[in-house]
Amino acid sequence: MYDSIAILLNKGGDAHIYLRLLTSIELFENASHYSQYTYLIDLFEKNKNTFLTLHSIYSYCLTFDSIECAAAQKQNDKDKKGFKDDIASLIRYEAINNCELNRFSSFLCIVALSSVIRRRIVSHYPECGMAKYRLIFNTTINPRLFAKYSDVHVLWCNTNVDTLKMKNWGPNHFVPLVKKIDCTSLDETIKKRNFNLVFPKAEKISGVQSKIKFIKKSVPLSADKPSHCQTESSKQENKKYNSDKHQV
Repeated sequence: MYDSIAILLNKGGDAHIYLRLLTSIELFENASHYSQYTYLIDLFEKNKNTFLTLHSIYSYCLTFDSIECAAAQKQNDKDKKGFKDDIASLIRYEAINNCELNRFSSFLCIVALSSVIRRRIVSHYPECGMAKYRLIFNTTINPRLFAKYSDVHVLWCNTNVDTLKMKNWGPNHFVPLVKKIDCTSLDETIKKRNFNLVFPKAEKISGVQSKIKFIKKSVPLSADKPSHCQTESSKQENKKYNSDKHQV
C-alpha cells in the first residue's frame, strides 16, 4: 500500500518506508481516537444485522497478527481492561507490527495514513468475495484533522486472477488509481512542442541573430580584426601577395 501512495505522491526512493513508519506513529499515539473511530461506529449502528458487535468490525480492520498478539497478552493479564481500552490495545499492537517492512497493511493503517499525508484516501474495494468487507472498505477516508491536499485513490486487488469468482476472495495487493489521460490532446501537445523545438518561431530566431550581431560588434574576434589593427609586417605581406598576383 505504501508503495502505491508513494507513486501517487510522485515520491521515489525510500518514501514508502517513511510513510509506513509515520503511519505506525500516528496509530500508536492516537490509539484512543481510532478506537472510537466515528465511521466504524456509525457503520455498526446502521448495520447491526450484518455485524454482531463493534469489536467484530474492528477485527476486520486489523491484521490477524495484531489480534493474536493482543489475545495472548490478554490471557496473561489478570487485570482485564474495559472494552474501549481493549480496542485501543489492539490498535497499538497493529502500530508495532506495521513497522516491519513487507508486512500486509490493514484498513486502519489506511485510515492513519490519510492523516499522515493530509489527504482523503478513496478506497475502492471490488465486488468480490463477501459483501460485508466491501461495506467497510469501499469508502472515502478523511484525515483525523483536515485534508490539505487533493484526494488519492487506491484499489484493493489480488494478483491471482483465478480467485475472482471465489466466495472467500481476499485482497493481497494495492494498486494506485489515476485519471485516464486524453491521448489525442496529449499527442497534439507533444507534436506542437517538438515542432517548436525543431523549427523555432521567427521572432526567436531574429532575436538571437540580433544578439549575436551585438556581441560581435562589442567584442571583435581575433580572426575578424579591423583593418586599422594590422601591423606593418602584415601590410608588407599583403603588398607582396598583390604584386605576385599581378605577375601571374
